[in-house]
Amino acid sequence: MERGIILKRYGGFFYVYSNGKVYECVCRGKNRLLHDDIYPGDLVEFLPGEGEKSDKCVIEGLLPRNNLLIRPPVANVSQVICVVALKYPSPNLFLLDRLLVNAEYYSLRAVICLNKKDFATDQNSEKIINIYQGLGYKIVVTSAKTGEGVEQLKGELKDNLTVFAGQSGVGKSSLLNAIIPGLKLKVGEVSKKLKVGRHTTRHVEIIKLPEGGFVADTPGFSRLDLPEMYPEELGNYFPEIREHRVNCKFTSCLHENEPQCNVKAAIEQGLINEERYGNYLKLLAEVRERERGR
Repeated sequence: MERGIILKRYGGFFYVYSNGKVYECVCRGKNRLLHDDIYPGDLVEFLPGEGEKSDKCVIEGLLPRNNLLIRPPVANVSQVICVVALKYPSPNLFLLDRLLVNAEYYSLRAVICLNKKDFATDQNSEKIINIYQGLGYKIVVTSAKTGEGVEQLKGELKDNLTVFAGQSGVGKSSLLNAIIPGLKLKVGEVSKKLKVGRHTTRHVEIIKLPEGGFVADTPGFSRLDLPEMYPEELGNYFPEIREHRVNCKFTSCLHENEPQCNVKAAIEQGLINEERYGNYLKLLAEVRERERGR
């Protein structure tokens, strides 16, 4: 019995990487029920074929997962690279905060990649750096076009299974092409009229990195659903709210209009960024609305 990682699924086949080789696998017999429960990033046990069909294999078992992201559907992720374009399209900090909440929820390391430095001035990046660096997030400024910051970003990927996330057009595929010469992922143009990106990736595929580790090339998206949670939980996934909420009068404080709210006091003192707090309130409204629909 061999063990490997699912790189992609296409049709009824799974492509499994193990010991430097990719095997084409199927689920048969008693394992057919597993077919729709296996995702890129999953670790599996499989039986290699014999003779001329040595690369035709059968998946026999699914190993326990560390986690499973639903959108994009990837298993056993250890970190997320949140890609934000400094220009074309303009930075979407609400989507960034949504991504960071998901990373915090799944206990993933989050790195913020500010791409398209060649289009922007230092002022474009300073605002974002000032907000997020103090919260403990690693920030890498890159240009897929000029190569600036690519080596630094590549160093963050080693020994991880990384998801690149961000809205369409921010340059995820361009960065991967810069990191892995010869990869030649399809790159979409940014609409000149709308200044938004076109989707270029249609399915999730795990890519083996030469220096070690794996990266997931995932479909671009402009919206990411929040994980299931209660309104009282949301503040746990904002580091600055998590830090200050311990001194709120009520343990169930939602940091809106409650009396003696230490988070609100921290905002008034300039210790919490107001834009981040505004995004927290928007996400809180979503969590509440979903709770009402249960």
